[in-house]
Amino acid sequence: MKRNFLYRSLFFLFLIIQIWFLYLIIQYPNYSIFVSESEENIWSVYRIDSFTNELGLQIGDTILEIDHIAVNNYFISNNNEVLVDFKTILISRNDTELQIEVNTTSLLDIFDTLLLVSFILCYFIAFILYKNITNSPSAKMLSVIFMSLALIFISLGASSRGDILGKIINYSLLMLIPILFLHFLIKLFNEKTAIELSNRLLKYLYIFVFITFTVQFLSFPFFFTIDTTLNISRTTTMLIFLFGILANFTLLTIIYFKHKKEKTYTSTLIKTIWISLFISVFPFSFFSFLPDLLYGEQWISTTYTCWFGLLFPISFAYLLLSKKLYDIDILIRRYLFTIIISIIPSGIIVFSNELTYVNSLLSSHYIVSFIITTFILSLLLYSFEYLTTKFQRIIFPKRYHLNNALKKISQNLRSISSFHELKDITLVDIVNTMNVFGGAIIFKYNDSIETISEGDIDLNKATKMIETNEVDHDYICFEITDHEEYTSYLVLTKKKTNTVIGMEESQWINLIITYLAVNLENLYLIRKLTMKLEQLAVHIPDEKTANEFLWFRKFMFELQEKERVRIATDLHDTTMQDLFFLKRRLNCLIENKDLNHKHANEIKNIVSYVEIINVNLRQSCFELHPYLLQEAGLIHAIRKLIQLESAMNTFEIEFSVEDEYQIEERNMDFKSHIFRMIQEMITNTKKHAQATKVNISLQTMNHEIQLQFEDNGIGFNEQSNKEQDTLKSGMGMEQIKSRVLYLNGKLKVESSIGKGAKFWITLPNKEEKSA
Repeated sequence: MKRNFLYRSLFFLFLIIQIWFLYLIIQYPNYSIFVSESEENIWSVYRIDSFTNELGLQIGDTILEIDHIAVNNYFISNNNEVLVDFKTILISRNDTELQIEVNTTSLLDIFDTLLLVSFILCYFIAFILYKNITNSPSAKMLSVIFMSLALIFISLGASSRGDILGKIINYSLLMLIPILFLHFLIKLFNEKTAIELSNRLLKYLYIFVFITFTVQFLSFPFFFTIDTTLNISRTTTMLIFLFGILANFTLLTIIYFKHKKEKTYTSTLIKTIWISLFISVFPFSFFSFLPDLLYGEQWISTTYTCWFGLLFPISFAYLLLSKKLYDIDILIRRYLFTIIISIIPSGIIVFSNELTYVNSLLSSHYIVSFIITTFILSLLLYSFEYLTTKFQRIIFPKRYHLNNALKKISQNLRSISSFHELKDITLVDIVNTMNVFGGAIIFKYNDSIETISEGDIDLNKATKMIETNEVDHDYICFEITDHEEYTSYLVLTKKKTNTVIGMEESQWINLIITYLAVNLENLYLIRKLTMKLEQLAVHIPDEKTANEFLWFRKFMFELQEKERVRIATDLHDTTMQDLFFLKRRLNCLIENKDLNHKHANEIKNIVSYVEIINVNLRQSCFELHPYLLQEAGLIHAIRKLIQLESAMNTFEIEFSVEDEYQIEERNMDFKSHIFRMIQEMITNTKKHAQATKVNISLQTMNHEIQLQFEDNGIGFNEQSNKEQDTLKSGMGMEQIKSRVLYLNGKLKVESSIGKGAKFWITLPNKEEKSA
């Protein structure tokens, strides 16, 4: 109960003190006039701070009255030699009396505004830490540091107005800050690492600061030489602060050398703390406190350097909230590099100001100006990479467009499994991104050339350039891969804008070529592996061990069907559509009345030839992708195939079927294999048999499906070596045998020279295999 009462009392006292400081900052301007009394009891101005210059006072002015009170009576009652709290001053200058009034409409200057913003910011961060990290002692300790910093900032505003309480609290808290830092480090190491640090010394350090504060607080009303006493307190505070910071660095350095060889969280944390604390305290320790102790004058006023003190607690508030550590030595190295780059332009700027405004500033002002300019330039250079990335779309639209295209192409390359897919997925994007008329990827094998193209490009001309190694100014050629079995090239036409390819575009296309080289090598290996698999499928063992390879056969058949569907789709969507539009344009020419009769007949012949090509392509599409299998069934698809083949070949084909219903009951995979076997046997007859008649029958018998194929061709010797052309066509007798084995069927072949050939294929009517 007593402890709660004590805590509440301290809280209300703490609150009242801050309200008092806020009242002083808002009520009184930040003016400080240093006066001294001569032997004749004359008070004169001997120093003016930078914020008081706007009043028009000058050093040497004699002060007669302050707020309409005689100067001697005023200083006796205020017991001070620094004039801060006033509204009007009556002075004498060159035997002339002047009335100086304080402008009360704008009491807050930039310094006061920054103090108030920092005060609010510190309390906000302390609240966030305390609210969001309830189970972390180090986070609670860090929130205490922020509350102390908030009180330092608000007391600094009151002390600059001559408030003694503000000065005492400010000095006491400055002595307390190194101890709070040490306390935070002990809790942080004990919480986050295996390093255990003792906190026994902290109690005595806190007692020392409390005694110092109590002595000053109780005795300041009795001081008769306040200026001297405060100077002693000020000097003592700076000494204790510097000694405390040095002790913190000594502790961190000892721990660092014990763990510097470790590549762990602990070593990274120690390094981060050391560097952050150094950057935070170095400016006001080295440029303000130390010169003040040694020379009695600050090189840079604490008005400018005190803000660096926020860096350490803010950085660790972020680390505790985000629960992440960054490789701080890399960040520091980059920032130091930007500082070195910024020194020369900063020096030029400050030197230019010196030449422009001669003797207008003190040397210390130039130092401050140089440091601030260097800091701003280095910060801008450091953040330049982030800003250019963030606003790349506005600043570098070309680079932004190229990066997006690169991401799209790199993602699309992952889904490519064949050479022909490069055209629709990758080559189109390259042509559009480079803004060229057209492009092509050319594969030069030892005995052949394969090409894919997009846009307006002359493939014959591009191919000739590759074969002869001649330079063609209309094309730009990039070598992609140089393999011992093939070489690949990317060929692009000139840009549509007729401009030269820029540096960014050259870098982009070289990066794309790197991606393409890896992708093409993979595609080549896939193609080679597929051919090896097809060759292996031909030599799979016979029926006795075929069941062990069902999965392999199934995989090979699915690959073949997938590739056939792709080719058929490409033919239908591209070539056949182009022929359709070509036929329409030619028919429009025929209808032109200005065309003479001879030319009209020639165009009609061309239209007829285009129609023949279209019919052949339509048949090829059907052979590749027999859509009627799903739409109308197996028997209808076979009849359609026979109809197309009869129209294109010299031999007669007769087809008979029994028990059609039972055959159509089988699944699509089964019917697809029967269709492919009939198709492959017709193709072999067309190529090799020289037959005039073919008989095909399909029926069910004894719970089996029987397929019989017979031709009256030249026949073959069953004992001779069988044709092995599967690597090119995927057809042949071995393919038929492979399908029969996959369906758990039997194949019987009867043939001799000059007596034609007969094939009996028997398949089980029920599925007995498991794929």
